[in-house]
Amino acid sequence: MDITSTESRRIAGVAGLCGALLFFAGDMLFYGHWGSGAGFHEGMINTVWNASLARLYVGGLVGPVAACLCIVGFWHVYLNVRAEQARIGRVMLVAFVVLMVFGSAIHTLWTTRGLAIKYCYLQR
Repeated sequence: MDITSTESRRIAGVAGLCGALLFFAGDMLFYGHWGSGAGFHEGMINTVWNASLARLYVGGLVGPVAACLCIVGFWHVYLNVRAEQARIGRVMLVAFVVLMVFGSAIHTLWTTRGLAIKYCYLQR
């Protein structure tokens, strides 16, 4: 299959969308709670305290998988940049990939923060 075909572009776009949704799911598994924005910090602490270890690990470990899918989605964006702007498209693609690598590392490191909150954070 030609990587610039319409079908390949569509698959890359869907992969990017799936990656973004997977990041959201990971965030919600890790520290998601339903409540006001003003009470987010306290709600996040309570969510992490009550979360199982599996939930914390899965919430953090989906980051690298989601990042890979997002990078495929960035390829979709790159392929849809006008041919006259190819240089800008390449710079944009590299910037997005670097951003996603750092983003997935931070996402994964949230597991460590969650474990510290769960086992080291003193209740007030």
